[in-house]
Amino acid sequence: MSVFNVRHDLHCFLLSEQLKSFFGDKFDADDENDNFKAFLQYVGLAAAKGRTINKSLVQTYGTVFSSFMERLKKREDLITAYALPTDWDVFRPLLSYQTHVHKNGWSVWMGENQISNSLDQKLDIQAIKINSSIHKVYYAVYYGDAEGWSDEVAAPEPAGTTGKSKSIFGVKIRLDEAGTKKTDILYRVHKFDGKWTPWAKNGETLYSYGVKLNAIQIKLEPKT
Repeated sequence: MSVFNVRHDLHCFLLSEQLKSFFGDKFDADDENDNFKAFLQYVGLAAAKGRTINKSLVQTYGTVFSSFMERLKKREDLITAYALPTDWDVFRPLLSYQTHVHKNGWSVWMGENQISNSLDQKLDIQAIKINSSIHKVYYAVYYGDAEGWSDEVAAPEPAGTTGKSKSIFGVKIRLDEAGTKKTDILYRVHKFDGKWTPWAKNGETLYSYGVKLNAIQIKLEPKT
């Protein structure tokens, strides 16, 4: 959540237990159990450094930021009391992926269920990378009938090729055994003919039947 004009890169974050743990682990608070204190210390130092480097921001943001920090400290107990559901990581594991396409190279990392690459531009996918902070993910790509499937790789290694103008015509993605017990991974691809394939899941082979791919979509669903 942006606190100031986003051009100046200062933001406010919803303090989940994971975020508090990150700041506590990375920035060495005096009290290792006081992650929120570490967060405030880091933000204060970062803001002070920013105002020192760019003094023109002092008058604009100095008073506003100081007021914000005071109000934030008063709400410390309320904010740190907030916690995600205990089964959050099981219900919605974190997943991201990117694709390498003709001419444009690697796309930005996309979050779960987002579409990687443009549906309008016919730029064929040549490689994919997947990453997950919860479960191990394994995947392979299909080069066509002549070459068949690539070797299966583990996230976040790339499957496919770069710099060879070599299109892929299928994909299969699976979670590790622990992940599969509670979560399904689903995926589909968008083809040059303007159509989406049906959803495949849990390592099922997904083919485009000779039509080049220009986008992919991946999502996770808890098992019922």
